[in-house]
Amino acid sequence: MRRIAWGLCVVVVLCGALAASAEAKGVKPVITGLAASPSTVAPGGSTNVVASVSEATTCKLSANKAVPGLPVTFSCESGGVSREVTMPGNTGKKEASYKLALEATGAGGKAKGKVTIDVGTAPLKGPPLERVSAGDSHTCSLLPSGHIECWGGNHWGQLGDGATTNADAPVEVESITTATQVSASSARTCALLSSGEIACWGDDGSGGLGNGTAWSTLPAEVLGIP
Repeated sequence: MRRIAWGLCVVVVLCGALAASAEAKGVKPVITGLAASPSTVAPGGSTNVVASVSEATTCKLSANKAVPGLPVTFSCESGGVSREVTMPGNTGKKEASYKLALEATGAGGKAKGKVTIDVGTAPLKGPPLERVSAGDSHTCSLLPSGHIECWGGNHWGQLGDGATTNADAPVEVESITTATQVSASSARTCALLSSGEIACWGDDGSGGLGNGTAWSTLPAEVLGIP
């Protein structure tokens, strides 16, 4: 009888010790509902990372690539996580993906979760266009301001910048500030001005410039119009 009592006592002591040890270690944290809204942002845009956390005292938010303000450590004892994150810019031609990691730490250890954020590409910069017209080897655009920009081949001065050098980026046509229409054809360009006048430049094959010259690298008024 004494042996049985002794055995029961040992079991009770061991069980109590194990329970005390488990209580001392605590329960491992749990992360649920981890999400980012929106999950796709414009370059430099913001997203909000949210989650529910239990059995944790502190949380850490980090990223697999450089993100302003990360990593950051904060208290999450309240059980809720809501952090606004400003994403970096993106100068590439494709979306850039970032993985944000949330790590919750408590007496029972750590828990981790990840969410993906995509940063879109930057919009093309430049003034809006009213009209675009292309010749054989050059292209011209009419801007809302009434100015004209051209680029490409310039052997006959069809870019209208006073030179005969090709341009791989838009150059402004000299002296045109009130254009309402533009038309590029073969190696010449013409513009209709708000005054009703027409100016042309480039190759004068078959008298195409209408100004009595052989060819011109600068806009020249078409004779007799209006």
